[in-house]
Amino acid sequence: MKKDEIIIFTGMVFKKKKNEYYCSGALGRYVDELSLKYERMYLCVPVQEVTNDEEVNDYKIKSTKIIIQELPVYKGFVGAIKRKKIITNSIKIFSSEWNGVIYVRWPVPFSYTLFKIAKKRNLPICFHLVGDTKAIVSQGDKYRGLIKLLAVFYANVNELLMKKMLKKSVALVNGSGLRRLYQKNKSNRIKEIRTSTFKKDEIYYKEDRLSQENIKLLYVGYMRHEKGIPFLIDAIKDLINEGYNISLTLVGDGDKLQNYRTYAHTLGIDKNVSFKGHIPLGNELLEKYRENDIFILPSISEGTPRVLIEAMANGAIVIATNTGGIPYTIKNEFNGLLVEPKSSEALKMAILRVIEDKGLRQSLLENGYQFAEMNTLESHVDEVYQFISENCSK
Repeated sequence: MKKDEIIIFTGMVFKKKKNEYYCSGALGRYVDELSLKYERMYLCVPVQEVTNDEEVNDYKIKSTKIIIQELPVYKGFVGAIKRKKIITNSIKIFSSEWNGVIYVRWPVPFSYTLFKIAKKRNLPICFHLVGDTKAIVSQGDKYRGLIKLLAVFYANVNELLMKKMLKKSVALVNGSGLRRLYQKNKSNRIKEIRTSTFKKDEIYYKEDRLSQENIKLLYVGYMRHEKGIPFLIDAIKDLINEGYNISLTLVGDGDKLQNYRTYAHTLGIDKNVSFKGHIPLGNELLEKYRENDIFILPSISEGTPRVLIEAMANGAIVIATNTGGIPYTIKNEFNGLLVEPKSSEALKMAILRVIEDKGLRQSLLENGYQFAEMNTLESHVDEVYQFISENCSK
């Protein structure tokens, strides 16, 4: 095994244009930074080729140390099942070139295939648990009827397999929301961490400038059922009815985007609520954080979202729901306010606390910056690299 080689497997689709590869800003920044620790990095990922005329506004992979191994594109668990044979065969062919630690970002189909390859080749494997498929499938409304039953079954099987694999491998876990997978097997071979996307020199310091004449709120994330957006819109409606001059900017795309636009219009507050669609991680998105006063994450279920630290690093005060891995990042009344999920009233009261209590705002702002300074992209990559080096060397 080569200690200076790493193989990363993720289900996130990359785009290819003119022999250059693009992906989400969060993942792209991360793998580029992590590649600096190794001589060679294989990225085994689904790749969608786009025409020269198509615009790609995602992050472009920059590192010359990265070798992309292109898998067929599949969509969700149904797509993975339909293309299982061709994808499994592709993975096996690519694996003949591997001679380093296999790093799997889970949940992802084919993780058990990778586990078996690692054991057969006597290569170390490290799982990075970044999401909770079971919660998303069971609590969301993306799937219905028989398809939802199949999705829940698939998520349960994936979870059972992960519990089995964790007994014979090491893992990094985003936050504490997935402890059910390993709470009976907790050891120094499982480490809970936070994901970060910004470098230390990108932290933007600003003074508290919230004005009751123009209160600016921000949400960044998917437009999905599990994100709890209607509760936030209801809270804004109530505050407007109480006479507050307030605006809400929502950044993100998803299957519920048009529903939420319609809902805001139905409530008569579409002049106060602005939907910006997807904005990739970069200067435009960072400016959104910086020009708003309060960042709100009203999720019903959640992993350990990076947007919380991004908001703190750019001077936005955080209000979030007490669910999933959020409390792993937000300590109530220290670097943010936590409220119960599914409650527009709780969101409204938290917003009012921030608006009316300048001392609280200043404390949350200062502690947010302090927390961000300790959780940069550089420190995150150092933590991942150190864990892999200590636990995946042979």
